[in-house]
Formats: sequence, structure tokens, C-alpha cells
Amino acid sequence: MKNISRISYANISSLCILFALSACGGGGSTSAPSVQPVLSKDYVAYHFSAPVFQSTSGKMNDLGAGVSSAILPKGSFTYDASGQYSWGGGLSGGIVIYPSSENPRLPFAAMLCESMNQIDKKGTYVLIGTDATRVTNPIELAGQRFVNVSNCAESRKPELINFDAQGNLLNTIFLNTDDQIGTTLKYSLADFAQMQTSEGLNLTSYSMRLHAYKRVVAGQTQFILVEQTKSLRAGGSDYIDIWK
Repeated sequence: MKNISRISYANISSLCILFALSACGGGGSTSAPSVQPVLSKDYVAYHFSAPVFQSTSGKMNDLGAGVSSAILPKGSFTYDASGQYSWGGGLSGGIVIYPSSENPRLPFAAMLCESMNQIDKKGTYVLIGTDATRVTNPIELAGQRFVNVSNCAESRKPELINFDAQGNLLNTIFLNTDDQIGTTLKYSLADFAQMQTSEGLNLTSYSMRLHAYKRVVAGQTQFILVEQTKSLRAGGSDYIDIWK
């Protein structure tokens, strides 16, 4: 009887071990699949010379390091193992403005540049992720300060935009790096509202058009501005900038 009891206990122990392995993922079971980053991202796209200030559709795809991927509306891009971008398909350059929260290899916002009119890199398109939200009330921008990105590089000209507590847009231009005061142009809430229209705010020789966007990253709200400067003179130059 003692021998029989020992055999029974051994069999029971073996069954318990097998059950435990099966329950906790042993015995050859596979672990849960990891969450993969999104490989495609949609954008709103702005063109520097659009007759009216409105966006079209854009898209970028992540095909993997070293693989060229087409950009809608124009061009292509490639990134290497270290995350450095190169641009092609008719583009002379590009700049990423903040990485996407869904996939850091794709931008949240970007500027695309082309070679034209003796300018090696002229900003022609701005892309903003469709996960961003338009900001139409300047009061929401109160206290925010923005620096300029132009022609696929942070602008070397000392200039900034900020919004005061009342929501007025203040555009400060400095003569040089030694100028600590600068010259500030003030635009009212009504001016800001006109800037958001398809025709923009008409000034002396150009129309100033501005759209503001926001997104939330790690609990913090991040703002970005898209500005199109549309010439009102025949043969004049148009520009598109990002303010971050």
C-alpha cells in the first residue's frame, strides 16, 4: 500500500507541474504579440503658392530603414538606421518638425523643399498630421511663443511670434542679434480671424494667412502655426513657413 501511495502522489505531482506550466505560458506556448507602430500617416498639406489658403491631403509611409517611400503630395524620403532623413523624388530637402507620437520614424509635421528661382531649398509644402486639432480662438494661444522655420531650416533671422493674455498676435523682428528690443507688430483678434480665411489679411504688398494647430503629447499641449505669405504684386514671391 505504501508503494502504491508513493506512485499516486508522484503522478499527481507531475500533473500539477504540467498544469502549472500550461497556465503560465510554459509547455511551448507563445507570448502575446507586441504593439506595432503605425506604418502610414495622413496629413493636411499646404502649398506655398496656393491661390487660396486651404489644405489638401497628404500621406507618408514607413517602409523601413533604407527603403525609399513616396510622399503625397510630392517627393519621397528615406531614413537610415540612426534616424537621419534624406529626400528625393524632386525634393531638394526637407525638415521634420516633431516626431509622430504613433511612430517616431514618421513626422508629426514637416516642411518639403524644392530647388527653384535660384534658391537651393525653397519651402513648397507643409504637412501637419491629421491627429492635430485646429485652433481658431487666439485666447487659447495666450502666452505661447513661436520661432520660425523657413526653407527647411530654422530661420537665421531673429524673429518670433507670441500671443499676449488678450490673444493679440505680436510679431517681433530684431535688426540683429545685438538688438534686445526689436520692432513689434501687433495684430488684433479680428486680424487673427481674417488671417484664417482663404484670402487672409491683406497688408501693403502681401496677404498674411495663418492656421494654428495643437496636439497633446504625454499630457502636454503642443502648438504649431502654418503661415502662407501671398504676394499681392504681379511677379511677387510667395512663401510658406512653420512656427514652432
